[in-house]
Amino acid sequence: MPARLSEYAPENTFNNGLEIPVNLFEMTERFQDDCRAIAKELDEIVKPLTVEYEQQRKNIGHGYGISNEMIHISKKGIKALRRFDCIVLETCIKEFKQLWNQLQNLKMPGFKAWEFDANAAQEIAEFQFVCVFYPLLVDHDLGFPVVSYYEFNEQTQEKWSIPSQAWLAGLGDTTGEIGKLLYRFMATLEGNDKKYLVAVKNLRQRFLYICEIIYSILEQFETAYGMVINNSHYAGFRNTFRGLLQQVEWIQAQEMQKLVEDRCRLALIEHQENFITRIIGFLDEKFSIFSRKIFMRTS
Repeated sequence: MPARLSEYAPENTFNNGLEIPVNLFEMTERFQDDCRAIAKELDEIVKPLTVEYEQQRKNIGHGYGISNEMIHISKKGIKALRRFDCIVLETCIKEFKQLWNQLQNLKMPGFKAWEFDANAAQEIAEFQFVCVFYPLLVDHDLGFPVVSYYEFNEQTQEKWSIPSQAWLAGLGDTTGEIGKLLYRFMATLEGNDKKYLVAVKNLRQRFLYICEIIYSILEQFETAYGMVINNSHYAGFRNTFRGLLQQVEWIQAQEMQKLVEDRCRLALIEHQENFITRIIGFLDEKFSIFSRKIFMRTS
């Protein structure tokens, strides 16, 4: 370690306003030796860190790759869900689990690990919640149980350790994804105007019921507005439980408005049908009276 400054100059150098010698801070061999000793010690300290940080850099790149792959699998699974392709759905769930385990084994800085975990976990939770609710919505049995993993699955004895905030965020985002699937499903329905409107009305009522269930779960966390619930670690309003509740409320309001419109159309159709029925009944009655009169005259 470097010597004290007093060893480079007499103690009285700085006393009584004496002038500092010109050669006090010269680049001496002793000074250079002390600096080189410090540099060598620092180099020994950071040498293993350079290896560790380089590995973390590679792991972060690998983490982005895994995260993008999970997004791709989620989209592939949603498309399979539209066709109710159970084989592809089961494959997607297995791939999710494999990628999740790979992500957990990557060593990286804490803030990046949290970001990747939250992002991936949110995709997993949202996908599996959609697989739970959408078949119920359209009365279709997938033929296998779908469980949204949080900490522990009693059936398979498996642990995924999904962060609770991301798990709840996935639950909240489920409403939007189911809404998209619902409209695609309604576009495939066939039938006359009344049958179609009745089916659409019933589907909207079911969807609103699912939204209400999800809202009632998330509503319990409304006062936890300071907690970040998605893959961003910046606490904006949209990233809070209260912001997520507002998102679900907006979807409910939109569907309620459309449900009212459907009911108005149905009421109009029924009114038209009743009016036509009354007209036909009236004409039948008049025709019967006229026919009887003609018969009586001819007889």
